[in-house]
Amino acid sequence: VLALLNGYYIVRNEPRLAGSVSRLSVFLVAVVSASACARLLSFASWPVEVIPLLSICMLLAVAYNQVLATITAFTICAIVTLSATLDLSHFIVLMSTAATAVIPLSSVSSRSKIVVVGLYAAATYFCVSMGLDIIESQSLTEVFDDWTPFVHSLRGAGMCLVASFLVAGTLPFVEKAFDVVTDMSLLELSDPSHPLLQELVRRAPGTYNHSITVGSIAEAAAEKIGANGLLVRVGAYF
Repeated sequence: VLALLNGYYIVRNEPRLAGSVSRLSVFLVAVVSASACARLLSFASWPVEVIPLLSICMLLAVAYNQVLATITAFTICAIVTLSATLDLSHFIVLMSTAATAVIPLSSVSSRSKIVVVGLYAAATYFCVSMGLDIIESQSLTEVFDDWTPFVHSLRGAGMCLVASFLVAGTLPFVEKAFDVVTDMSLLELSDPSHPLLQELVRRAPGTYNHSITVGSIAEAAAEKIGANGLLVRVGAYF
């Protein structure tokens, strides 16, 4: 059922993905690999299964959009929870953490933002995990007497940070693999020190100034109608 729902959404709302065999293949391999890794790692003493889950969700949010990333996160969380026979609380922790990591990634202007999002996800993992332990024990005394849940939650938060650093470091390779251009690449292209823009300044300074002006106007117009203003501005430059 999850496969059918995901396929229906991709066909209806993601023409770039559904219309390209290479992109769809990379997407499916990434999702299956993340699910398999998370399932295997879920048997470890440390909550390391959150690393492949957060990594693929954050990458999809950056490369495509937040809706696709959230649907994929729900699917992977359900697969891992059911296949590893984990309880409902584990699913809640994983899904809450994944949602927290996906929501702020509507646009990524720097790699530091990914690390900041990792901090948000780490805080969410810790709070939700500790909260569920308190609810299940029905006693604050037991939680304070036994530090095992606290240590487990702290380890999970650390794994969230590991995932964010992993995503930030591998983003250029992911762009090539998914054949997409992120906002960070567009910002690099819009840098005035770009060799082609510098060549334009030397050969045709008037045309360069005109392109900069058109880019600013086009960016403002694009943002007013909900389009990608940064993409339009870079397109005007070149």
